[in-house]
Amino acid sequence: MGMTGNCSVGFSVALNFSLALIIGWQHTRCPNILSVPDYLTGLGSEANTLKQSRAAISGGHPEKLPQIDHGVMLNHTSAWPTWHLAMPPHFDRGIFSYDKYFDVSRFNTLLPDGEWKRLIPLMRKLATGATIKVMVLGGSFTAGIGCQPKKSKDKHLIRDKACAWSARFVHWLRVAFPRSTVVLDNLAQGGSPTPVILSGLGLFDYTNVDLILIDTLVNDQIGSEVRRFGFKYSDIDSTQAVSVAYEVLIRTLHELAPKAVLYSVLDGCPGCHLAVPAHRQVLNFYDVPRLDYVDVVAQLQTLWAYMGKKNTNHPDFRSHQAVADVLALTWCNVWSRISSLKSRDVGDVMAFSPKGYYHPAQYRERFHICKRPCSVLSARGTSTTQPQVITGNWSVYADRPGKPGWISTVPGSIMDIPLCFGKKPTLSLTYLRSYEKLGKAILTLNGKDLHLDGLWGDDTGQHFAQSFTIFSQADNPEMQGWSEGGLFGFDIKPNSSHTMRIENLKLRNNKMKIIDIVSC
Repeated sequence: MGMTGNCSVGFSVALNFSLALIIGWQHTRCPNILSVPDYLTGLGSEANTLKQSRAAISGGHPEKLPQIDHGVMLNHTSAWPTWHLAMPPHFDRGIFSYDKYFDVSRFNTLLPDGEWKRLIPLMRKLATGATIKVMVLGGSFTAGIGCQPKKSKDKHLIRDKACAWSARFVHWLRVAFPRSTVVLDNLAQGGSPTPVILSGLGLFDYTNVDLILIDTLVNDQIGSEVRRFGFKYSDIDSTQAVSVAYEVLIRTLHELAPKAVLYSVLDGCPGCHLAVPAHRQVLNFYDVPRLDYVDVVAQLQTLWAYMGKKNTNHPDFRSHQAVADVLALTWCNVWSRISSLKSRDVGDVMAFSPKGYYHPAQYRERFHICKRPCSVLSARGTSTTQPQVITGNWSVYADRPGKPGWISTVPGSIMDIPLCFGKKPTLSLTYLRSYEKLGKAILTLNGKDLHLDGLWGDDTGQHFAQSFTIFSQADNPEMQGWSEGGLFGFDIKPNSSHTMRIENLKLRNNKMKIIDIVSC
């Protein structure tokens, strides 16, 4: 299969205000849709706006634009177009542009499996310039293991979650819908099959989450690991155990984030045959929209590119981009279909409507779910525990409007936080990371240390400030820490209490900002 660098594709999107976003994508041309669905209209004719916009982006010469009737090209970096987009549409890969990727053009007509019409409200928000929040759950592949080209000498080389398939897909969303702000919160962590994610669901903030991307197949393929969480002396086999856990995950996420679109990605790992039918039967039952990348790889096996030796679980960076590319192509086709739909064709399918349960309660109830945290330290909301400042200047305030945190600017500042843990100990910590003016801290819990770096690092490609969440299987005795895809365990026993210590180290600008700490 050939690979290509700066590839392009024509991509047509009808805006809510009867506009069409024209951007490019990988070697594929999606059909230009000139009509607007009746449930997305309401402001009347936009003919004058279209004419003026075409003139604006060509410096007053609309004839310089490609002839796309009733369409407007919008700049991918601002709300309104600029002269340089008068060229034929192309996809700007931004920080990913130096890589070479697989050509996925054979999938240019592919639609998501499941009820893809549930994407309609989300796409309407994207088209009208709203802020979209994307949450990602999964294991080490989802956290970005393998997404970094090994031999590149680029000093801005990105790594881990910054180059995972979800980051690449969100980059495309930002290009495709330039008027919107798309926020990505990748909470994936290595060694996390579905039951581990279940045990920590109550740790996360689901406020204003619009889309939850779920990718647990790589870790669920070890069915015996899933089985031991809920069926120590099981009357069902490993495949059934995976299916039960996955159903509990889907239903619990809907309960915690009822307005969010649940969207599954089934990885194409050749060694995941055990978990594939277990996931599919649940997804089919609930009609969850999804990318079945298993089918994609079955048609073109090179799209799951082995990383180094023949590692079937962790492909290299080309597969991360291929997943993002195929996701984008399927969403392109969804938008094309939306434009030809009528309200009567949509009905109630946009809502997640459980029709009973796939598995009996006697199985579902065996998996532990943390919906209510045991202890919470939050600068943004209600706290159930309070830190004790041992030395230095840890204090809670907003260093920027609307962005409070527990902040220290003095090296050696120490605070202790009492925490309690339940039946299946889990922990999350959210702190600020940026490209400048932050230092480093050390977290100590149950005799184990974890370093918190306030900077992204020169090789991550991240040039912005953003909250960053670490999820810990706190009961795990291992502390790998070799990357963001590794395990962070503190050997915490069930139903126990511990004190976490955080110390601001003397490094760089000495500032550290802790936003939330939550334990289950």
